[in-house]
Amino acid sequence: MMEIQSISDIITNSSSEVFVVIHSSNREFIDELYQQLDAVYGWNQESERTPVLEYEGQSEHDSWEYDYERRYLDGDDEPVVDKTTISVEMPYCMRRSISYHRAGIEALIEEGIKKHNIDKKDLKVEFNEDF
Repeated sequence: MMEIQSISDIITNSSSEVFVVIHSSNREFIDELYQQLDAVYGWNQESERTPVLEYEGQSEHDSWEYDYERRYLDGDDEPVVDKTTISVEMPYCMRRSISYHRAGIEALIEEGIKKHNIDKKDLKVEFNEDF
């Protein structure tokens, strides 16, 4: 019998799920946090085996859906994206180490809050509690 972790397993045949989404309009903080997480997780697109780190722009709406609209300046071919949101997708095979990853991410966030004097109203951290 195959274990099903969530309904998204059935719909998408996925073996991973978003573990945490972090949003702040303080770019210095979010850039530094991304660099720290990138040093740990690296760039990876194989979500079945290793964590995947994403760094995306956030829509202006209250919903936390990613805004994939790109803005172009001066006819440049490269998109300019407002990068304010980090997400970490975690494979189910790493379930046993989730508390370790959560503690590390929380520590980096707390360190960044102190260093950059972040108002907690300007920070939204959502851990997937069903993971």
